[in-house]
Amino acid sequence: MNFLKSILFIVFIFLLKVGLLLAQSVDEPAFWLDQVNIIHADPELSWEEKQDKVELIRQQFLMQNDKNGVYAKIIHRLADYKRILGEFQEAINLMQEAIAINKSNVAHAEELYLTFTFCNIGIAYQELGMQEKAEAYYDSALHLHRRFPDETFIPAFVTFDRKTVYTFNKGEYQRTVDLIDYAFGFIKGLEGTVQENLLQIKKARALLELGEFEQAEKLYLQSIAVFESGEYSGEYPAFAYNSYGIYLATSGRPEEAEEYFNKALKIYLAMDYLGNVLNVLDELYFTWAEKDDNKALTYLRRSQKYLEPYQGAREHLSTLNHIGASFIRLQRFDEALPHLQDALRLAVKDFDPADPYENPTISQIQQTSNFMEIAMILKNKGENMLRKFQHNGGSQEQLRHALATLKLADKVIDLMRWDQQAENTKAYWRGYTKPVYEMALEAAYQKNDPRAAFYFMEKSRAVMLNDKLSEMGALKFLSDEDIYREKQLKKESLTFKAVLESTDKEDQAFYTASVNWFEAQSNYEAFIKELENRYPNYYQYKYDTAVISLDQFQHQVLGDGQAFISYFLGDDAQYALLVAKNKLVLEKKERSGLDENIKQLNALVSNRGKLNQNFSSFQELASKLYLQLVPESAEDFDRLIISPDEYFVPFELLMKDRQDPDSYMVQSHALSYSYSAGFLQKHMKPTAKHQVFGLAPVEFKAELQQASLLGADLSLKRINTFFPRNHFVTHEKATKQSFLDNLSQYSIVQLYSHAVADAEGIEPRLYFYDESMPLSELQLLGDLSTQLIVLAACNTGIGKNISGEGIFSLARGFAAAGIPSSVTTLWEVESKTTYQITELFYKYLSKGLPADVAMQKAKLEFMDQNESVMQLPYFWAGNVLVGRAEVMMPAQAGKRFFWIFGMFVLFVCLGFLYSWMNSRKSKLIK
Repeated sequence: MNFLKSILFIVFIFLLKVGLLLAQSVDEPAFWLDQVNIIHADPELSWEEKQDKVELIRQQFLMQNDKNGVYAKIIHRLADYKRILGEFQEAINLMQEAIAINKSNVAHAEELYLTFTFCNIGIAYQELGMQEKAEAYYDSALHLHRRFPDETFIPAFVTFDRKTVYTFNKGEYQRTVDLIDYAFGFIKGLEGTVQENLLQIKKARALLELGEFEQAEKLYLQSIAVFESGEYSGEYPAFAYNSYGIYLATSGRPEEAEEYFNKALKIYLAMDYLGNVLNVLDELYFTWAEKDDNKALTYLRRSQKYLEPYQGAREHLSTLNHIGASFIRLQRFDEALPHLQDALRLAVKDFDPADPYENPTISQIQQTSNFMEIAMILKNKGENMLRKFQHNGGSQEQLRHALATLKLADKVIDLMRWDQQAENTKAYWRGYTKPVYEMALEAAYQKNDPRAAFYFMEKSRAVMLNDKLSEMGALKFLSDEDIYREKQLKKESLTFKAVLESTDKEDQAFYTASVNWFEAQSNYEAFIKELENRYPNYYQYKYDTAVISLDQFQHQVLGDGQAFISYFLGDDAQYALLVAKNKLVLEKKERSGLDENIKQLNALVSNRGKLNQNFSSFQELASKLYLQLVPESAEDFDRLIISPDEYFVPFELLMKDRQDPDSYMVQSHALSYSYSAGFLQKHMKPTAKHQVFGLAPVEFKAELQQASLLGADLSLKRINTFFPRNHFVTHEKATKQSFLDNLSQYSIVQLYSHAVADAEGIEPRLYFYDESMPLSELQLLGDLSTQLIVLAACNTGIGKNISGEGIFSLARGFAAAGIPSSVTTLWEVESKTTYQITELFYKYLSKGLPADVAMQKAKLEFMDQNESVMQLPYFWAGNVLVGRAEVMMPAQAGKRFFWIFGMFVLFVCLGFLYSWMNSRKSKLIK
């Protein structure tokens, strides 16, 4: 039959040529390209048939012509058919030949047509999993689009579409949003087209994953109407219906979502787009998973039916994983395990063990590119073993396998993070992968293994902060020239980012700013990649994810009488791990009521009026939270380091006994806070005699609209009593530049200023006399020698809370710049109170006390010195020490002064002696 079709087609070509012979010459491009275009546009032909017919045209062309630009277009089309049919190497070879021709000077060669071939060869490499090569060709296509914008609209759009397919599938949701905003500013002629609507829907989809529901909803509602009008058919509306279904499912409207998924499914089935069919069925599964797992399973069974002709194909992977997850929820644990193991076999090359409990090695996993999928399969496999143990009272061996599997999942999560660029994406995945660590802690608790709990506690918290510190530490392996270049490129990117964030998103200028920032950021990332290739030690140090050993932490970081308490808040339970030199205790309690109690307590204590009027409610909450949060064994220690999770509660104000006004924790414990145990270890700096740089604008430029801080300059003078070696700048000299110039010169920095921050994600800013500085700009400060920064400004401890990471506050920003300790404020309080507690803190710090004890004594003396109303925790509990609690003895300013003064006195005395001796000599002569 195929032979007959070929003969008929040759006859058709012959007759067509005869018919056109008078009008066209075989030397004219249209003679050949029209034939190719007719074939390409024929909906009745399969891909194989199109390939065969174009191959015949290629052969016939060569019988009558030399290879030229027309030939390049013929093989460009032929190559695309081969790519679609999975003949990748042949496709790439043909595209490379087409590229070489269009780069030459042969007849009909067209440079602009390279854009189309660059785009297609990029797609081929992407489908082969060779993304680095794909990106190089995509970038070449976009480079040519700048020169030929009108003629290359389609390949430019397809290039961005494929780039975003990759970033989205990899879980790089913020990168997807950034790429699409870049496309809106980059592609000429995009505005008002169906392609613009498709990209808007893609952007909405990524925003939905990031939790930006309102922005996503607005884009969905704007774009879906275009496709429901009936103006378009085929793949485009199917994509829109599927994406809109996801929005409806996320909105809690599963029945409406199902309608749109079915509309998409109908179109994709008609087009025989199997991959898209499977994606829609996946979304139908997610829509009903946990609501009705049996119904969800029916959609997975449909996927399996469609995949029956493709046994062993990688497309089975997500279906198998989802079936396993459903069986876990249905407590069908023995059925879940083989499905999850089969998913691992498909995900990891050359992994085919007989033992269902066996896992691939991390080196095997590194050979793949689907870290996200593997991490989720391992998470489900570990959960299956844990849940089976809990449900059936299983063996310790099952717990051991569960812990090993979840530890491997953690290592794959590290691989995912290294491959991610945008901070928002990293933050998203920190929250998304938190259940891995919850299950690992539960397994450690069930196994009574606090050492394993310590590992997973550390890996569950402040990982992004530790990455920043590792990245900064790795700079020591670079040349001075490369360090300077890295800083300049980062500064350029941050400058464009600031312009982007200050531009109205509804303004066209926003997309111009997006192009400028994205290209600057891409240049920075390319340079970092180059550094990683050129400096193996830089790469190794930067990506070292080793957790501080428990023994090292106990005996090298913790002092006598000191304990570290790390918290983890799971969905249903909370875990607390107490670590001291000779003690290790893991506790588990119900989480029920904890969140509400913390919210109520923080709302009361940060409002003077409310606290005064509802003090008995405060006492009840403070004593409840003491029982909920503080392990019994904490009573054995005078100094406690708290590593919180999700919420920041000032433990100083928790009460052991609500009836006893002297039972605040601050009265029996010196408290400090840390992002993690590893943070304390990374920041061990040599002790020295300390000097202070103090900055107090007192008043601010009118355009900043900040209230005056009267008395701040006088407070600095009083601090001078305790730390006489200092440099203070006040009033109009307290500028941002003065701060930046002096910050790295002093081991202690004291700031009396204003800060603005909230929990909704507005970037924290610190104010100086002349301008403000955003949190992001702290990235440019480098590894500072400063050991303590006292942020005596309101709200410096406030910021957006990122699950698994903590609060992104100004204090954290300075920690990421290498400052190991900070005193920060959790709420607004009167300036006089801030001055008094700060001065008392320096008083006790100057006496050689550790910083946590100095802060404790400062608060206790503050309460003793002031009237009863000032005993309210509102006044004294908001100032907290975060980071290392070091002894910081002041450098004595008097030494140099007394030395100079002594020398002066000596010279004066010698002068008098010399004069007296001369006088005596004169008298003797007379």
